[in-house]
Amino acid sequence: MRCARYAFLPFVFILLLPACAWANAGTPLMWAAMLHLFIGNALIGIAEGLAIGWWFRCTKWKCVLIMVIANYASAWLGGIVIAQYLLPHGSLDLTNAWRWFWIMVFATYVITLLIEWPFVAHCLRQVEDRLKKSIVATLVVQSVSYALLFGLYYPASQKSIFTNARVVPADAVELPESVLVYYVGPEENRVYVRALPGGEPDPVAAIAAFSYGEWLIVRPNESQDDTWDLVARYGPWREPELVKVLSAMHFAEVPVWKHEREEESYRSGRSYDYGPTPRLGAAAESAWDFSTWGWAGTGLSGRNTVTGKRTGIALETPFIAWRITHATLLPSDKVLFQLGRDQICVFDPVASTVTLLWRGSSPIPVIEGPSDAPH
Repeated sequence: MRCARYAFLPFVFILLLPACAWANAGTPLMWAAMLHLFIGNALIGIAEGLAIGWWFRCTKWKCVLIMVIANYASAWLGGIVIAQYLLPHGSLDLTNAWRWFWIMVFATYVITLLIEWPFVAHCLRQVEDRLKKSIVATLVVQSVSYALLFGLYYPASQKSIFTNARVVPADAVELPESVLVYYVGPEENRVYVRALPGGEPDPVAAIAAFSYGEWLIVRPNESQDDTWDLVARYGPWREPELVKVLSAMHFAEVPVWKHEREEESYRSGRSYDYGPTPRLGAAAESAWDFSTWGWAGTGLSGRNTVTGKRTGIALETPFIAWRITHATLLPSDKVLFQLGRDQICVFDPVASTVTLLWRGSSPIPVIEGPSDAPH
């Protein structure tokens, strides 16, 4: 029993580690996950070990030690199994992510039982009828623990893309037909253009594949007035390398970004990874203001300046977390955006619907001008 008195000391040490680096960062889910993975597993293991030791009259400090190890094993190994082998990464998208979320809730429970049962059996190695009792003990103890963890993770997760909006097919949403969307295709080394709402993809240029934090931008052509260049933005944030993809394009409208510290909007020539959402064409007069943020859990948020209505969508769960980036408010008060790595979607704040249009990244919506042929 003397050993049990000092079992908590390593976790006190963890609690006392400097945490200033996290003070101004993260989301509730990130904090919940960090609490669980580094501290919560120890606390849960202590509780489970004491319960098993009391229930079967085993040596409590040994049960505590074994169950602490079991909880760390199930949390870390289980996470690897789920991330690498269970989620269908190639076919996972907006249309099936909510169903897969609940499949993962059940799968993690089963994996927890499978991983932790041998540890429970080891605690009961000197108990008569060990097999049956260890199975019963595992079911009871892990069901209680999993219910507590579900109560921690579910409120901390952001599911508003499904709970605040309905997922509808592309043919169920009305989009402005005058809008063309330039984007990087799912193969990541070719630029396409297609018309809203249901145009066919037209390959227009080959590019070097993007890495994280690189995207397309549109900016004024330096030699021909009233024309635009489509540019690939590579490299670091402050000193990017700009590679021209298409030159001297004739667009009637490109996204306009209004900086919160300036009175007048200007043609930014950039598609922002996150921040205040640019407006396209007649959307400059829209009552809706939208912003995207750097975390998956903060997603896309908006407010109607006339009615005061607030809305937003985000997706950050322990199993699936997709950032919302490269958003643009379209003339129809719908928001075109990139979800995760390669989903181009649209959100309707009035009807509270969200739609997957096609696979791709870095969407740049424009309104075609007198001549929209690439040069």
